[in-house]
Amino acid sequence: MKNYILLLSLIIVVTSHAQLPQQPVGDAAFAENNPFSNSFQQRNPILDQIFRQLNQVKEFNTQYVSADKGSAYENESFQKAKVFYNKELLGNLYYRHNAFTKEIEVKKTQLEEEEFKALLKNEEIMLIPSKGGEKRFLRFRNKKDRYEEDYLTQLSKGKSFELYKRFVVKYTEAKPAANSLVKATPSRFTNFNEYYLKQTNSETIFEISTKKNKLLSALMTKKEIAKTYLKKEKLDLDNELDLIRLFDYLNTN
Repeated sequence: MKNYILLLSLIIVVTSHAQLPQQPVGDAAFAENNPFSNSFQQRNPILDQIFRQLNQVKEFNTQYVSADKGSAYENESFQKAKVFYNKELLGNLYYRHNAFTKEIEVKKTQLEEEEFKALLKNEEIMLIPSKGGEKRFLRFRNKKDRYEEDYLTQLSKGKSFELYKRFVVKYTEAKPAANSLVKATPSRFTNFNEYYLKQTNSETIFEISTKKNKLLSALMTKKEIAKTYLKKEKLDLDNELDLIRLFDYLNTN
């Protein structure tokens, strides 16, 4: 099945039926009485300001992608969440995370006929799902020592560390069969998780390895405490729940 995508950087009106939906941008997409604003049952000055800024957007890029296998979404169904701006609660909405386009798609209801939008990419905007940790669009340093921006989910937070997860989706193009004895390779989305750490005395968020020795070297003053706890509890760092247990422990000891 082909899925058509319009990649954007701001909030947009899109169709809600394709896996990688088409996302048109233009002045007509940003009416003052748009569904996103109405989802809070009242006018919100902060959202009004965001919409005024978005009305100035004139250009967009188009990219067409098809995928035969896999999904671009962390969860294809829309989940309920609270939305905050600069720690101020704005209201409730339904969202899903399209990791391929690096967009949070939002709706005011779960009705199929309702068009969804893409949330403004701003680190001051925070989603807190009914299940799971807060999501924010943040800047971080990857293993190659390069800075990127994407949505991160907070897994643990305390006096020493903030632990984050990044859900990543990669697209692989289809390959035709070289000959009649070889099968063609379908296009696909492949997903995996990356983990990031922020120390409370630093503003930098950096990628960490789940390999024991590499992780311990990143913990600095907490290295020996972590080493003892890992040995005692026999934690598997490739298991996300065990990784969270470790940082929950370090944040209280």
